[in-house]
Amino acid sequence: MRAMTAGAMGRAVRGFTLVELMVTLVVFGVLLGVAVPNFSTFTASSRVSSAANDLLLNLGYARSEAVKRGSFATLCATANGTACGTNWSQGWMVFLDGNGDGSLDTGEEVLRRTEALSGGATVAASLTTGSASAVQYVTYQSDGTSSITGRLVVCVNSATSGARVVLVSATRPRVTTGTEAAFTSCSNAAAP
Repeated sequence: MRAMTAGAMGRAVRGFTLVELMVTLVVFGVLLGVAVPNFSTFTASSRVSSAANDLLLNLGYARSEAVKRGSFATLCATANGTACGTNWSQGWMVFLDGNGDGSLDTGEEVLRRTEALSGGATVAASLTTGSASAVQYVTYQSDGTSSITGRLVVCVNSATSGARVVLVSATRPRVTTGTEAAFTSCSNAAAP
């Protein structure tokens, strides 16, 4: 920045030259061009982590309620909160499952419900019973164990990078990254 005189008054006027302004705008544009894609990746990763952690939290909640109440507690996919479904991306619920059949029957209490995922996030499930039958729910018994095992894979916009996998075991579930779970795409992410 240079000082310029303001004519006869002799006062100095400070300002930016056109070249200085253009250089500043170019630098700002380059920084913005680098930051925006990284911010999109960050928000997608945050969305996936949040959904995976919410699934993990609800599995733990179902397990603790089963032990606390001495009954079956089930986590299942649901679109409306009144019946179990197959699309985990539409949301899920935890309920006391009096007969342990994995479906919400009349008189069974819904304890918690999570709404549908947003921002392109999806969940694919691969859950099986001890007899290897495919199911869309996880039921915990009064001792805190489950005969359901498998995984729930959370992705954003079908991108495998940044995917999170909730591994469901007989006792305690855990979250891992998609690279550790060894799958090739989010469209078939739940396939073992």
